[in-house]
Amino acid sequence: MGAFADSEKIALPKMAELVADRIRAQLARGEFKPGDSLPSETVLMQRFGVARPTMREAIRILESESLISTRRGAQTGPKVQPANASLLARGAGLHLQRSGATWRDLYEAQAVIEPGAVALAAKRRTRADLANLRKLIEQALEIEDVADFGPIAAEFHVALIRASKNKTLIMFGEMLHSLMRDLYRARIAMLRPIGEKLKVDSLALYEHVLERIEARDAAGASRVWGEERSALEAALGRLASDQGIELYGP
Repeated sequence: MGAFADSEKIALPKMAELVADRIRAQLARGEFKPGDSLPSETVLMQRFGVARPTMREAIRILESESLISTRRGAQTGPKVQPANASLLARGAGLHLQRSGATWRDLYEAQAVIEPGAVALAAKRRTRADLANLRKLIEQALEIEDVADFGPIAAEFHVALIRASKNKTLIMFGEMLHSLMRDLYRARIAMLRPIGEKLKVDSLALYEHVLERIEARDAAGASRVWGEERSALEAALGRLASDQGIELYGP
């Protein structure tokens, strides 16, 4: 029987990692809700049949993932933390940077995800969703410095996705929103010479898509947000290029 190379050896997961996996699965199934406390360390040790050092390592793993938090001297077990899109975005942003992703990559992902989300929003939107989208448009109309339009534009994008009521799309949308905020801020600053046109044309697009969403026209809303937004971006790209501005940067 031939010998195996060292690279072919299979590394077995540590017991602490297995325990963390079990607790992670319970959190995913909703057995513990955000704000709930897990059982005490002693109870968890008995439940999983592990020693205290193993249990503490499993807790540290989950805490490093921001799934739970622990407090010294607490009389209860670790507390379950709510999902945090900003934390997800930071991790995703680091991964994307290390893999060589560009701002254009993020924009293209946003352009693929949003038309489908907008179609769902037209079917599922509530009065509160419509009011929030209308409020953002009104806020944009009132700003005096066009640089202030960037944060409102970014929020309008994520508000559209939230109106879809699809938890998976919302998670990706909020993560992209967190990553794209710097792009919106930088781009508005770069585009100050054409900033007023950017604002006016963008608001016309927002009004149009809101009309389709309000009418529950899923196909129309998706078409507006896909085709008309692409046309707007192309026009702005040409204007920016005439002034030597690169919209997305390196």
